[in-house]
Amino acid sequence: MTTSPIIAIIDDDTVVPRLLRDVLTEEGYDVRVFPHGDAAVPHLRALLPTVTIFDIDDAQSAVGWARLARLRQDPALSARPLIVCASAQELAENGPPHDGGYATLVKPFDLDELLGLVAHVTTPDDR
Repeated sequence: MTTSPIIAIIDDDTVVPRLLRDVLTEEGYDVRVFPHGDAAVPHLRALLPTVTIFDIDDAQSAVGWARLARLRQDPALSARPLIVCASAQELAENGPPHDGGYATLVKPFDLDELLGLVAHVTTPDDR
């Protein structure tokens, strides 16, 4: 029996994560949604998702980048694949230098773009 890749979505919005959960579930992923990065960390440690999608809200970007930094410093989670969703302006103005530690998805994004990126990071390199 093959288990589905686990996708964790961290987003303080309620509508978009539900839409993403529905789309990704339909594609065969096991999706979990968490409203806040800091509160999600213990759950992520237990879950060890295949990939985490982390949303940075322009209105609260400083908080979002700080939460992302704490998430990336967690020993149990630091090597796990991560997709950061943010506006192009947010990434250019406030984003930390891209160190290769995560993929970015520029908002607004197309669902096919999201699905392609998720498929890419959840597919083993040895296939």
